[in-house]
Amino acid sequence: MFKTLVFFLLTHFSVGLLFTIALISLHEMGTSFFRLNSWLSLFFISLALLVQPFGPPRIFTLLSTPEWEPLFWRQLSYLSFGLSVLFLLFYNLIHPKGHKLFLRTALVLGLFGIGATSLVSTAELPTHGAQLALLVIQGVTSSMVLGSVLGAMITGHWYLVQHDLSLTPLLSSSKFYLFSMGVRTAAVLATLLLFQNAIPPLNLVNGMGFVSIVFWFRVGIGLVVPLIFGMMVLSSVRIRSTQSATGILYATIVLVLVGEVSAKFLSMTTGMPF
Repeated sequence: MFKTLVFFLLTHFSVGLLFTIALISLHEMGTSFFRLNSWLSLFFISLALLVQPFGPPRIFTLLSTPEWEPLFWRQLSYLSFGLSVLFLLFYNLIHPKGHKLFLRTALVLGLFGIGATSLVSTAELPTHGAQLALLVIQGVTSSMVLGSVLGAMITGHWYLVQHDLSLTPLLSSSKFYLFSMGVRTAAVLATLLLFQNAIPPLNLVNGMGFVSIVFWFRVGIGLVVPLIFGMMVLSSVRIRSTQSATGILYATIVLVLVGEVSAKFLSMTTGMPF
């Protein structure tokens, strides 16, 4: 369980970070900003691959394993993240040449890895088409939330040392974080509707057991408060108070991290992706 959680956090942080910086202009932030974030993402994914939560890689089994088998998705996630690392390495070796091509290719491969990781548990769930799609959406939105808050915080830090930067990058990253929290919340609500066979939603919402307490903790600390903080960050950026926005983002990243860890615990406990 510990290896799975570490793999989950490292890969989701890194891919979401790539998602965030892909929305920011190279001209406005400069090459150093993109080098830092891409190396950070590369480091996170490489560390995640070293954890090997699904056992040692056996990539060639992809050719002989049916796609509905968990082994297929496990090896596909290894392959996708490994290729993402390779493209990030190429990106940093030739940067800024091929900026968009290599960065976006690494992002797409990372998203494939997130999707494959999300589908590893399909054998344990009574899934149909809509539920499978929701599993992938949950993985992608979780990555968006974790990466966007980290990306926005790093972007805000840039303004502490370069006071002449345009507000557009920080405004874009703050809006993306707020959007990510919105779709993440919608995905959790969709889970309660589509995974009723795994655990009755009313028992989860109205119960007083440990799982119910974690659920409300996940909703309050991991969704509601970060949404409110996101609106505060956006308001601070709009009045050019970048230092205040960065400070709020420091607190927000802790809340989001706690919320996503709680969500992972609920997923492992109830079989419902949160």
